[in-house]
Amino acid sequence: MNKVAQSTYQIQRDVDRPAGQIVRGVYKPGEYLPSETDLAKVFMLSKNSVRLVLDKLVKRELSKKYRAWAIW
Repeated sequence: MNKVAQSTYQIQRDVDRPAGQIVRGVYKPGEYLPSETDLAKVFMLSKNSVRLVLDKLVKRELSKKYRAWAIW
């Protein structure tokens, strides 16, 4: 697998993990998501990767972003 494909796969995997928790109801509608720092620890990602994941969740309409907070 080349580096671009591997990177794309890793990003998709990183998006799928929190998305799965939202779909399974770990985070309830209207509930604030944990901070970027906490999400980075839970999913073993950098804060920059967490920001990328949160942006992708917003694009999938699984989350909404209000100023500094992300809400499911």
